[in-house]
Amino acid sequence: MGTVGKAAAMESALSAAKCEYVALFDSDIYFTPSDAVFLAEAAGDGVATSYRLLYGSGFWGWVAATASDMGFTLMGLARFVWGGAMAGRAGVLREVFRGASKALSDDMYATRKAKALGIPIRFVYLRLLGPAPAERPRGVFRWLTRQYAMAVREGPPFVKIGVVLIAAWLSLWIVHPSTFLVYTVAGCARRLALKAPCSLLYIPASLLAPLFTLAAIVASFSIKEVEWRGAKFRL
Repeated sequence: MGTVGKAAAMESALSAAKCEYVALFDSDIYFTPSDAVFLAEAAGDGVATSYRLLYGSGFWGWVAATASDMGFTLMGLARFVWGGAMAGRAGVLREVFRGASKALSDDMYATRKAKALGIPIRFVYLRLLGPAPAERPRGVFRWLTRQYAMAVREGPPFVKIGVVLIAAWLSLWIVHPSTFLVYTVAGCARRLALKAPCSLLYIPASLLAPLFTLAAIVASFSIKEVEWRGAKFRL
């Protein structure tokens, strides 16, 4: 299901919800009922969101996984709602996602709405797992570029600032390669703490992922069209 179709399904599900709190997860994310309960409890009067940890079947899949771990850094710099895992009062989520079916990025749309309405966004760490979206270098780069292009084009100013700060941070790593070790150790430690997959391929993959990420961020500022699930969308 494409992003637009997914957002329409979420709007429909929220409209039909009869319970006080609702937790929503992407269909390709592994989660448990306790994850849903934990996320709902963390929401309070706002929206609680988490992030997923990807795993690969080969080296390039792990490059995608380690690059995706940068999402935790971006969420730390600029909190945003990730539509793949979120919870809140049904009424609050209805407000946040009303009209999302007309947006290209449900994540950025929900983030803008929450900020505009003064709804708190609370990030929590959960063991949410998902398969890598690509297992080839070109596929990994295209996926990363699309993610950052949508964040840059569709996201509110503070998300764009977060992306720029990450690019600046990664640029420093090129000058001081030893700092790549910090990223690797932090990523492995986070995965081990959450009891998530952390293959030995994580180490070499995490050395290449920051370069792919930096190139994708630079490219994202000039991209005006993205391909998503076989369809092309203008940004």
